[in-house]
Amino acid sequence: MTGLLLKDWKLLKNQGKYFLTVVLFAAMMLFINSEEYTSFATSYMTFLITMIT
Repeated sequence: MTGLLLKDWKLLKNQGKYFLTVVLFAAMMLFINSEEYTSFATSYMTFLITMIT
């Protein structure tokens, strides 16, 4: 059981930079005052958080 938790921690650590980059990009799109970018960023963030969990 401990080995699985260590494996999960290492996977999250390795993928953390990628997810941080994607989240920052989507957050940047939220600040653009266009309706199509806002709806895309909101739906994309929802999808991304679902995939992470």
